Amino acid sequence: MFSMEQTFFTKRWIKIGLWSLVFVAVWGMMMRYKIAFDFPFFKQKFLIHAHSHFALTGWIGHLLYLGVGSIVLPYINAARKRWYNFLIWINVISSFGMLIAFTLEGYKAVSITFSTLVIVVGVAFAVLFIHDSKLLPKENKSRYWASIGLICNIVASVGPLYLGYLMATNQAGYSISMACIYFYLHFLYNGWFLFGTIAIIINYLPNNFPSLKNTMILLSITTIPTYTLSIITLFKFPDWCINLVSAATLVEVCVWFYILTKGISYFRNHKELKLHSNYIRLFIYSAAFAMSLKFILQGFTIDKAFSIQVYGIRSIVIGYLHLVFLGVYSLFYIGLMLQKGFIKHTKIFIFGAIFFFIGVFFNELFLGIQGGASIFYIFVPYMNESLLGAAIVLLVSAIWMATSSKISERISQ
Repeated sequence: MFSMEQTFFTKRWIKIGLWSLVFVAVWGMMMRYKIAFDFPFFKQKFLIHAHSHFALTGWIGHLLYLGVGSIVLPYINAARKRWYNFLIWINVISSFGMLIAFTLEGYKAVSITFSTLVIVVGVAFAVLFIHDSKLLPKENKSRYWASIGLICNIVASVGPLYLGYLMATNQAGYSISMACIYFYLHFLYNGWFLFGTIAIIINYLPNNFPSLKNTMILLSITTIPTYTLSIITLFKFPDWCINLVSAATLVEVCVWFYILTKGISYFRNHKELKLHSNYIRLFIYSAAFAMSLKFILQGFTIDKAFSIQVYGIRSIVIGYLHLVFLGVYSLFYIGLMLQKGFIKHTKIFIFGAIFFFIGVFFNELFLGIQGGASIFYIFVPYMNESLLGAAIVLLVSAIWMATSSKISERISQ
């Protein structure tokens, strides 16, 4: 467990991260407004591309780079630290470049260029980290989790790269295009985000934390076949393949709950690691609950009839993606930064954070109601307006957190 001062979670990078969350919320609100009311500016399809790409790389991806880079920070020299800072800068610039370019032109030369730069950063960061992780003490259990996560980040990039090729050659049919998008999302959500976050958590824990080597191996193996769950309605698969995927999915569910129970047991026996306040518990426990719900829902998609039904309903797909993006990772990293003291516990920031939690809750609630009503062909009035209201709450609270945050000074140079 490294010194609190040795981290890339600095005032500059956290501020950029929080303002990135504001831009994610702005674009989300604009899309919701276009659905609920007339808004002639910008194409909805372009806004979706801009919002999704930026959210994944400019907010969560940014925080992951900060956390994973912090694992090796105490063991590298100043020149090496500058390389990590340089890559983080390029990721930030490229993410904002994608946000603007996708909004204005969709998939064109400029947006593809910035997307490619993000991929180059991912590859360079992985090479740099894996090389530097050799300097870590043998008892550090986070290096392998982080390395697998970074590799998954590279693998995920195959999806948009291949989609770009298909679009350039006019071969982008619906099924193959969706398969590329789901490939990207799967290896980000279930690979880079999951493994990277677990690596960051483990790095903050004492070295006597139970070894999760076997669970890491199982999750690494099952991440590959469970991608099939995303495309099970797009292509026909033989029975043996479906059975294999079903087994892998059940293994993942069991592994997650094993990790969860191990973690709960460890924290109960180590009172010095307790969370500092009730509002931090709210964020961390809610993130753990959302992740558990995510794995349970993933298990239901083994049933092809169920998959066909839910994947055909946009609000359910969007609800699932936001459950993971907002409910798991966004809430977790806000809680983590408060727990580790990277953001000072001012009343005004806490109020904004709680307000953000409320926005996440109602966003998921309204998407769930809308999705459930669609399954049973029930019309629920004012759903689009309600979702717009949730988006506005998320935006206001994100601005509140970004403008009111008092961030501790940390050493990164």
